[in-house]
Amino acid sequence: MPSKNSNKTKKVETGLDLTLLFGSLTRVKLLALMLQDYHKSYFVRELTRLLNLQINAIRRELDNLTTLNILKIDEGAKKHKDLKELFAGKPLITEKGANSTEKKYYKINEDCIFLEDLKNLFLKAKVFAKNNVFNNLEDYSEGILYAVLLGKFVNDHDGSIDLLVVGEVPAKKMERLVKDLEKQIGEEINYALMKEEEFAYRQQIVDKFLYKILENNKIVLIDKRNNKLFNGNSSELIA
Repeated sequence: MPSKNSNKTKKVETGLDLTLLFGSLTRVKLLALMLQDYHKSYFVRELTRLLNLQINAIRRELDNLTTLNILKIDEGAKKHKDLKELFAGKPLITEKGANSTEKKYYKINEDCIFLEDLKNLFLKAKVFAKNNVFNNLEDYSEGILYAVLLGKFVNDHDGSIDLLVVGEVPAKKMERLVKDLEKQIGEEINYALMKEEEFAYRQQIVDKFLYKILENNKIVLIDKRNNKLFNGNSSELIA
């Protein structure tokens, strides 16, 4: 039917799947994390915990990205870490054999000639992802009272939630949507799916979790309380 074809076309135009582009989810997740702060260094096991990925996959992609001069080994980071642990009264661990690679610290190589291009690419992926969220939720818009993007979608990486949907959306549909988004931007997305009754109750008792969401910066996708729909403007922040 025509409507189905138009929906498919719209999703293709707005899609930017970084995992498909780079050919590795591990590579995308590493870059997404490290591009947030050029000055921060990470060691291998720290990255496995932060990204919830296998250590061998992390090692392989660190080697690849270092060979490409996108990352570099931070020689000063381990000395600084050892001093901090020494002053904290912790025993220093000497490096031996294969374990020595785990104590190497990696960071963004600021001399990489296409570093800004990479950063812009990841930023654009988030812009396209915003459109994709709306396009996917549009099919269920009749049952949705309120839907907003926040957290990492508005550059708030300390936020506890990135997507809130209030209304009737199949749980499996939401899971698929979130997994697709995570592949597109290379970051974990925290979301909440709430019934209208729960939303109304939380408002009534001035729930802290909901109050923070309503007060913080966000991008409104659907707000039937105020007859509002997302217009495709990624900079539309509601304070």
